[in-house]
Amino acid sequence: MAKLTIKIKSYLNIDEEVLAAGAITPGYLIERTSAGKVQAHSTAGGPCFPMFALEDAYQGRKITDAYASTGDYQLVQAWTPTRGDVAYATVKSTSEALVIGDFVESAGDGTIRKYDIASTGTAIEGSHVIIGRAIAAIAASAKGLIEII
Repeated sequence: MAKLTIKIKSYLNIDEEVLAAGAITPGYLIERTSAGKVQAHSTAGGPCFPMFALEDAYQGRKITDAYASTGDYQLVQAWTPTRGDVAYATVKSTSEALVIGDFVESAGDGTIRKYDIASTGTAIEGSHVIIGRAIAAIAASAKGLIEII
């Protein structure tokens, strides 16, 4: 069932408004730039401090309304989840399905993808790139949103 918000469960509500350095869609995994702005996480399979772009509910916007890098709509509602929080994150369209329990990592364009344990050997060795675990499933070649913890 489709959700209407990116933040499904949050215990601490660590939210802030940050200027966008590029186009960002709610549900994107984002990172800070050296200029103090945020952009879509840019390193596929790279280390990541989990932070997600939320929908701008204060302006009446939905999870389908993207932020712009210029103009009036460039302040991004950014959320930093903590342990146990649940996010509705954007999944990259791939040939691999995500099933409940799969680890996820950055796909390098703001979306997430299935973590490839074969690239490091174990989940523990790759823990610096793992963002969370899927608690819902999504079919192969589908692009959309999925719940992760």
